[in-house]
Amino acid sequence: MKHFFIFPLSLLVFLFQTGCQTLNQPEIQFVGDFVLSKKSPAAKTDVGGISGFFYNKKTNKLLAVSDASYSYPRFYELSFDLSKPQFQVLKETPYKSEVGKSIPGGQYDSEAIFQLSNGDIFISSEGVIKKGVPPQIAILSSGGRKKASISLPDITHSTPSQGFYHNAVFEGMSLAQDEKSFFTISERNLKQDQLPNKDQAILR
Repeated sequence: MKHFFIFPLSLLVFLFQTGCQTLNQPEIQFVGDFVLSKKSPAAKTDVGGISGFFYNKKTNKLLAVSDASYSYPRFYELSFDLSKPQFQVLKETPYKSEVGKSIPGGQYDSEAIFQLSNGDIFISSEGVIKKGVPPQIAILSSGGRKKASISLPDITHSTPSQGFYHNAVFEGMSLAQDEKSFFTISERNLKQDQLPNKDQAILR
């Protein structure tokens, strides 16, 4: 029996459990819901804009990333109890620059998050393309300090005729079990992948 979560933007948490007799016949049963309060003593500002979650089976905690791009970029650590169900914000971690300085709003539009067993955290950000802030997949320490970013192929660099559209970049990421690779998907096709029929495009 496995549990998984669906988190709508309203922060209403729906919990489901699955019992799969075969891969072709999954069974889904509604377990309960929980509304996460925007106020938490562990956070300096309102808890909100949550866009992505990652379950750390080593710590049995959830990591959640906020896409509130108007405010300072941050992620949260949460505990949870599915028997009630109940979720609690334990810690808020603001991002820091490579030299340890605070990062203001408008630099990240974070969408997804995962953590390696060594503690490093990967964050996908859509950037703010219309203001010249490029998308990125950043690597942070567990304390939020930026360590590096993943080099993106030239075909994704935004120009009037190619690359990502504004606010339609990396929407989700998934880490492979062996941690040797990860997968990401964009919200929309690249500009150069638009087909003559405007309702059709190539997705990568």
